[in-house]
Amino acid sequence: MPGVEVGDRLLRIDGHPLDGLAPEATLAALSARPGERRVLELDRGGTLVTVEAEGAAF
Repeated sequence: MPGVEVGDRLLRIDGHPLDGLAPEATLAALSARPGERRVLELDRGGTLVTVEAEGAAF
């Protein structure tokens, strides 16, 4: 996804924390119809970064 860099750690999708979610649930949260956006909160080397990206079908 544009704006996401190698080494980023995904913390939240659209404000929802990912702690304890199964990988399948994380993919479901990232999935979207064409044109829908997702707000991703990332840990980038200890700095909180927010990225808005177009969702994808997984």
